[in-house]
Amino acid sequence: ISIKVGGKVIIQGNTVDFGSLKTGDTLDKTFVIENTGQATLTLHGLPLATTGTHKTELKVLTQPESSIAAANSTNFKIRFAPTAEGQKTASVSISSNDTDKSPYVINLKGSAISDPPTVEITAPPNNATVTGVVDIKASASASRGVQYVKFYIDGTLKCTDYSAAYSCQWTPTDKDNGWHTVKAEVTDGGNNTASDSIDVFVDITPAQQPEIDITYPVGGEEWPVGSKQNISWTTIGTTG
Repeated sequence: ISIKVGGKVIIQGNTVDFGSLKTGDTLDKTFVIENTGQATLTLHGLPLATTGTHKTELKVLTQPESSIAAANSTNFKIRFAPTAEGQKTASVSISSNDTDKSPYVINLKGSAISDPPTVEITAPPNNATVTGVVDIKASASASRGVQYVKFYIDGTLKCTDYSAAYSCQWTPTDKDNGWHTVKAEVTDGGNNTASDSIDVFVDITPAQQPEIDITYPVGGEEWPVGSKQNISWTTIGTTG
């Protein structure tokens, strides 16, 4: 059994952070249960339910299938719906016939405030095609003050900027060609967070390998010992 959120594996016992949310708002996260074995994976104890201090504010919204064939998956959703300010915690436990990872416990947390920080990626635009150096820019604000803005490429931290205007420079290569997710995350003075994400398509033309064509000598020439001769050549392409 393997469980992912947003394409990333959640290690058994780790925490999924729902971030900061305005009181009264809701945020859903989808948990994908994958059968990585060769036999049918059977989930026990359904329906799933969260436990803990704030189980009513971090609760299971949709249920997974109970039987998952090899190399297949099912999913369930958890909704964060804070009713009052403060830090919220709960957990969900998934029991199965995978004895090595049963129960598979995942901790949950989030925070609720009346005025959460905000962040917006202002450049490049969503679904943009980029062909070289990418200047990522974001605007952020917070009533408690902005501590910093972090920029991620496909979930990997790329830059941390502590002062406005918030920006990050990314230099993809032709090996990065394809779709990528860019995320900006702001943290305010109360350690509350908010994020904004866009997708960009990298289309970098591979650098042409340099070629050297010797035009003189052409071969077969006989030069006296100690003489000086001019060698001519042409080049094609650029160094990579």
